[in-house]
Amino acid sequence: NLTESDISVDSPTNNFATWNPLHNGHIGTFAEGNLKLTTGSSTTGGHYSTMAMPGSGKWYAEFLVGYAGGWNMYGIASNVYNNSSTGFRASTQNSYALGQGDLWANGGDGGTPSPSITYALGDIISVAVDLDNNKWYIARNNTWYQSANPSSGSNGIGIINDIYHFGYTFDHDGVSGISTANFGQDSSFAG
Repeated sequence: NLTESDISVDSPTNNFATWNPLHNGHIGTFAEGNLKLTTGSSTTGGHYSTMAMPGSGKWYAEFLVGYAGGWNMYGIASNVYNNSSTGFRASTQNSYALGQGDLWANGGDGGTPSPSITYALGDIISVAVDLDNNKWYIARNNTWYQSANPSSGSNGIGIINDIYHFGYTFDHDGVSGISTANFGQDSSFAG
């Protein structure tokens, strides 16, 4: 009685990340093989992938927006959740994220990109990382910020050379947050 979206191509020789419920300070309910994360309406937390990017190479993940609150942030962070209540906005980690119109870098608001990138229910946020050239890229529904092209390396946003996890931060605004990840194992986002 399984549908195709309930079957993962993950195996010992072909392994994919999921959300990691074992990181310190995680808040939320995991489902769909730890790919779907639902957070509470009065909580704030940082959520990270089970696998880190090892310091070199090119990496990609995408996230289905199940709720588009004001402080939902998608991006990368250099270390596991540090128990602050600010997730990507914590100044103690190298982190880069997009949160409803604002870019964040190393705990600071990098300002509103031009044109502004906002997202809504059903949007797909793509995050690409090129650790060989210390750049990251973010897109909404296949439109890359700053007309960037991760394949050619053009118009990427500079990052500090470090080891990163993909991540999602939810800072409550009175309603629950929902994010479903695809780290390569399920482009249907669990159907």
